[in-house]
Amino acid sequence: APPAAETVALYERIRQDCLEEHNTASPVVIVPKTASPLTTQSPQADWVNWNAIPNLARFYGRRQELDLLHHWSSQEEQRVIALFGLTGQGKSALAATFVRELAAQKEGKQVGAQKAAAVASRKELGVKGMGPETQRLPEVRFERILWRSLKEAPPLAELVKSWLVALTNQPWASLPNYMDAQIDCLIDILRQRPCLLILDQVEALMQSGRRAGCYRPEYSPYADLFRRILEQSHRSCLLLISRERPIDFARLEMQATSLQVLPLTGLTSYESRELLQSQKLTGPVEAITNLVWRYAGHPLALTQVSTLLHELFAGDISAFLQTQAFIFDELRELLDQQFERLLPLEQELLCLLATERRPMTLQEMWARKLTATAQHAGNSGDNLEAVRSLLRRGLLEQRNNGFAVSPLLATYLTTCQPAIGGEHGSGFSFNLLPFHSSLPLTIAS
Repeated sequence: APPAAETVALYERIRQDCLEEHNTASPVVIVPKTASPLTTQSPQADWVNWNAIPNLARFYGRRQELDLLHHWSSQEEQRVIALFGLTGQGKSALAATFVRELAAQKEGKQVGAQKAAAVASRKELGVKGMGPETQRLPEVRFERILWRSLKEAPPLAELVKSWLVALTNQPWASLPNYMDAQIDCLIDILRQRPCLLILDQVEALMQSGRRAGCYRPEYSPYADLFRRILEQSHRSCLLLISRERPIDFARLEMQATSLQVLPLTGLTSYESRELLQSQKLTGPVEAITNLVWRYAGHPLALTQVSTLLHELFAGDISAFLQTQAFIFDELRELLDQQFERLLPLEQELLCLLATERRPMTLQEMWARKLTATAQHAGNSGDNLEAVRSLLRRGLLEQRNNGFAVSPLLATYLTTCQPAIGGEHGSGFSFNLLPFHSSLPLTIAS
């Protein structure tokens, strides 16, 4: 005989409860003590296009930067956030970790130990003035998060249409044909539902061999998109990740309160030591301090040198430091690419600062005798523009007593630049001394 109606109804309720419990169960994520907690994609997490986001095994430090991103993005009036920094500095990794923390919080998987670890980390660093966002992250207000890499430099129409398709579920052919109408539709959607749009590798839109932040002619419409998202009223946020600041951002930073800029520098000393310890590198305090200083806390450099130390030096940091060979493999290739994008005058100014190994004022730089290239093209206006361009690229550090380059960049310029000049015919006339000739490996230096 068939089961009674009450039995069938009871079965259906039990089955539904089991399905709901199964769907809401979170996968177990084992988080190393030294790494920021990451989450895996949930079946319900289609509000984030996870397939486009870099997959990270571990991520170290950057708690203060993550707190800033959470704080800024929680405020509707902050419409554009720009994340800039040297190649290999961990910009994409920081943004990916930020997205994973947003997802963990929104899906109810936030681990209480995450905040405790952040507080403990800051106390050990001696950081004071921990804001309320450290104790409790703001509520996630975004309904959709879309990540897009611009490495292949897609035309603006392709980018905007892909966003519209993802946000409206409308077929490509039904979208407006004109760019202004497409951007109008996008802004209207961003006004109706809060979204986080992330563009990675924005430097692909910029020209090589020109001042920093100058768009390639065919990509100049991107500037209009960024301006409209910044200036028009809506409830969403655009996160830009780039090696170079767009040329108009200096003016926008001064005028627009809805723009926040986060320059990303090296890891702190504590975070760098944490990274090295995770790579099973130990040694005398002075040797570790010198290694971290030599690479200016650069995450990619520290990771690569850790592998080299195990392969060739049995983990002996002091023995490695005595070799004076500090730039190699992927790091050198990335720095080569960035150096070759510079104008000749920018290259010369960097080499000058690297050989001086001290901060220099503008007057001191102009007083130094440069090469014939700089003498012919380097009038006062060109010199000032070259310095501004280097600042937009994140290659200069502005200090109270002038301008300087980081130890990592100085090492690259004084050890690798002559080979670049010889290969590509740059023809620099600087006397590039070996790095160790005037900079002994001591903490005092």
